[in-house]
Formats: sequence, structure tokens, C-alpha cells
Amino acid sequence: MRPYTFTQARSVREALRGAGPDTAFLAGGTTLVDLMKLEVMTPERVVDINRLPLDGITLDSKGLHIGALERMSDVADHRTVREHYPMVAQALE
Repeated sequence: MRPYTFTQARSVREALRGAGPDTAFLAGGTTLVDLMKLEVMTPERVVDINRLPLDGITLDSKGLHIGALERMSDVADHRTVREHYPMVAQALE
């Protein structure tokens, strides 16, 4: 694995500060570390966004909104998703 810098973002603004093509974002169940070990991905900077408030599932007049940190299993089990977007729920199962 190649050397990289690691930071834990405390805000969305902080996560995006200095982000570029050599930045990778670590969240939830991503396989980023495995891909880095195999050198499939070789970011110079890794930003952990797991603690950011990027969750939630809502439905409004513009459609379904799924937060970036929502787990696929939680989205699949969500009542609103099951009622209004059954194919999405089924695909995530």
C-alpha cells in the first residue's frame, strides 16, 4: 500500500477542503482499504466522513432523498422506500 494522509472530517466543509482527484472518501462499508492494499486505488489523501450528518431518508415533491451515509439495508427496510419505491427496496435487498 502506498503512503497517504488520513483525516477525519468534522464538517462537510472540512471534508471538501483541498479535495481533488487524488482524494478518496471513506464511509460505511466501502471497500476502499481493500482496494488500496491491492493498489487498485492509490489516493494521496483519505478523508473519513463517517461522523458527518449525511444520513436520513425523506420524500418530498422533488422525490426520494437518501443521505450519503445511509446503509443499504436501512434504505431497503424503510417504510417510505418500500411504499413509494418498491423496486429500489428490492434492488437493495
